[in-house]
Formats: sequence, C-alpha cells, structure tokens
Amino acid sequence: MLTGILTATFRTLSRHKLYTIINLIGLALGIAVFLTMMLIVRYEESYDSYIPHASSLFQIDELLTPAGHTPSENDAVSFVPFPFLKQDFPEITHAIRLLSEPQAIRARVILGRQSVTMTDQDFFSVFDLPLLSGDKHTALDAPGKVVISSTIARKYFGTTDALGRKIRIDNQEDAVVSAVLADAPSNSTEDFSIITLFPSKFLTTFPYTLPFKNWG
Repeated sequence: MLTGILTATFRTLSRHKLYTIINLIGLALGIAVFLTMMLIVRYEESYDSYIPHASSLFQIDELLTPAGHTPSENDAVSFVPFPFLKQDFPEITHAIRLLSEPQAIRARVILGRQSVTMTDQDFFSVFDLPLLSGDKHTALDAPGKVVISSTIARKYFGTTDALGRKIRIDNQEDAVVSAVLADAPSNSTEDFSIITLFPSKFLTTFPYTLPFKNWG
C-alpha cells in the first residue's frame, strides 16, 4: 500500500516539475530557518551554563536613581558594601569581588596585553570552574599565584603544561602559574583568561580602609 502511494506521488510530482521544485525549495528554506533559529535560541539560553551551580550565583548590580534623571543600572559596584553582604543576607554562603582590567603581560620574552581578573581567595568556592591541571584548594591561597586559561598557556608558553611557569602582570613581581583552566565556551559572560588575587596595596589604600569615607 505504501509503495503504491509513493509511486503515485512520484508520478504526480514528476508531471509538475516547476510546482515540485518550488515546494521543495520552500520546504528546504523553512527547515533551514527553523534550524537556524533553534541554534540561536539554544546558544542564548545556554549562556554560562558551563559553570557548575550557575543558577545559585548572583551578581550585585547598582541601581542609580538620581533626582531629576532617568534611573540607570550599572554592573560595576563599589567594594564598600562587600563586608556587610553576609551580615545582612545570611543566605549567602560565599561572596567574592571581581575586577577585570586589561594589563600588560610578560612571560619570558613574549609580551602581550590581556584581561586580568583580580579576585579573592574564595574564588573557586563561587566559580567551580573545570581545571586541566592544578588544585582549586591551593590555586589562589596566597599572593604570587596566578591561574590562566589553556589559551593563554599556549600563547605564552606554547603548551598547556604550564604549572610552575612564571608570568609577570602589570610589570610587578613574577607570579607562578598554579592552575590551568579549561577554555570557556564563547557564550560566557566573564573572561577568566587570567585570574590572580588583589594586590595587598589595592585593598589597603583609600577609599577601602575603615572607616569608609567614600562609597563611590
């Protein structure tokens, strides 16, 4: 029965070739558009999904409501409220600060400029990112350590086997590579190419010392 239906359909289509071609083109175009839109939606809906427990992570934004002006939202927040977050919101289990800036990088004779993320020792308690090598518990447990992505490792050392290598950031003292991150997918909010601790002087100079005089 099925063979008869297919035979009759083929004969009909072969007698009306222009009609058949138009319909096939329309069908192919419709499928292509559907697949393209599905891939776009999937890409957008999977932002940061590679981060474990991403649904439990929250970013503090700043909502400015100046008198006489339109309210605006800013994802750059002063560090001043940081010590009070856990105090005011006991539901918070871990809280860290992030500051990403382009800085000069030197490894051996190779010079470059990369986005460097400065953060706190508790970084991997919040962002449980996959490592190719290194230990999350000790990767950022002391000054002078730096975590780099596999792309950065290949760029500056020619290999992902970069543990123990030295890299200089912003013309400061050399830091030792303590871990190598797996590269993040393209649909990632943050660029964690190079991660290091805040320099001690950064958090001990005005306006971050107590008492707070400048809330930013």
